[in-house]
Amino acid sequence: MSFIRENKNYVVLLLVMLGIGILMIDQLDVSIKLMTVAVMFYAIFLLGIVFIKPLMLENKWWENVFYLFLFSAFFGPAILNYSIGPFSLFPFRILFPFMAVIFLYLYFKDSVFTWNQIHTKKVLWLFVFWLIYALLSLLWVKSLTQGVMDLIFLLMGIGIIFFMVFLITKYKQFQYIFNIWIVSFLVILGIGVINHVLRIHLPISRISSANPFYGYIPTSVFVNENDFASFLSLSIFFVLSGILYFRNLFVRTAGLLLILVSIYMLEVTSSRANILAVVIGLGFWFVFLTEVKFKIKLIFWASIASGISSILFFEKVNSLFNAIYQLVSSLIVTSGSDETSTDIRLNLLKNSLVFLQNTFGFGVGTGNSEFFMKNYAVYPTGNIVNVHNWWVEILVNYGVVIFTLYCLIYLYLVKELYVINKNIPEQSQLKLVSVALLLAMIVFPLSSVSPSSQIALNYFWVLYGFVIAFINYYRVNNQEELK
Repeated sequence: MSFIRENKNYVVLLLVMLGIGILMIDQLDVSIKLMTVAVMFYAIFLLGIVFIKPLMLENKWWENVFYLFLFSAFFGPAILNYSIGPFSLFPFRILFPFMAVIFLYLYFKDSVFTWNQIHTKKVLWLFVFWLIYALLSLLWVKSLTQGVMDLIFLLMGIGIIFFMVFLITKYKQFQYIFNIWIVSFLVILGIGVINHVLRIHLPISRISSANPFYGYIPTSVFVNENDFASFLSLSIFFVLSGILYFRNLFVRTAGLLLILVSIYMLEVTSSRANILAVVIGLGFWFVFLTEVKFKIKLIFWASIASGISSILFFEKVNSLFNAIYQLVSSLIVTSGSDETSTDIRLNLLKNSLVFLQNTFGFGVGTGNSEFFMKNYAVYPTGNIVNVHNWWVEILVNYGVVIFTLYCLIYLYLVKELYVINKNIPEQSQLKLVSVALLLAMIVFPLSSVSPSSQIALNYFWVLYGFVIAFINYYRVNNQEELK
């Protein structure tokens, strides 16, 4: 009862909204399913305010704005999207200029890391160089409109990285951001489950205007199912890290259920690259991040479980192995018909290499890969103009130099995370974050080949910002203080 008394205003507001909802069912043409979903999310929203309120009071004002900004980055234009001609406004885009002003104010006030205190300068300089190159590439782009649009996306993405590296100076902030990722994952996964079970989709989803037969395909807050699947494949390892380093039985059980639901959602999306990415991520964790005794125990119990399952559910196990075989073979072997997904992706790659060769390795210019694919394609792509591969997208848009530097950045970050993870004691609180980030980055190369384009997916930039900020934080603080 004390909980209700302390938060009576929120409880009263919830009851009022429930009453309004009941009246709406009678007065408006609103389905029971839709109202149920709306009430459920409204209740979660109010409860979220109740539980977050104490945390907000202990933070500085700009920290709360920063956390709200990061939270909005996960949802993009899916919620509260307002179109103004060719441009649309939503919370993330509204908050970005505010964060830029706050960042500059704090930087010159010496309230955050200054440039001299940053230990990842080379990485940040490479991102700045990428941005400058993208700006210069506007001189030779064929479509200036698409070029400017991509440049804005790139500016915002790199802005996220700079904000996170300079503003995260305490371990408590890493905990907050880890929790923001988990909460965002819960909401996004929940919406995906609703998509699949109730066949209700947000207006941003391509399924909302597709044939009702495809209504079971979840897209959550994204345009298509591949974007959703890529987010799931990364987030699974944040949950796995929580299972490993939280001793609470309820948390571990809930985490395991979330992983199982996520894997099921991945199967429903039919995103082969992300399914394979999760398998590789789990394999990396088992081989490189577990103790010998744990490996033996896991192999022992897995062998027993596999043996029992094979005897009791032989047909299902056999069909599972066949599905895995077909999955891997479809990623490797082409049909030669130019009609399957794999063949189209191969042709997209071949066209991209042709464009790169024709531009002498400088790239077609920021955001112009789609324009070239639509107007200058040599190989048929079935009217698909998105490259559908983040790495190839960088190569064809920005050329060999930027692509090489980006690959070096990725390899450097993975190497640093691995070394840091090995140096952090098992009992350290930082282990939770280091394991999650390392496994997410291991998964990233495959998960990033699934979406049509990665540059506008903010969670990708949040991941990179999280990683670079973590490496910088570890370097700034000596290891004795982190134990």
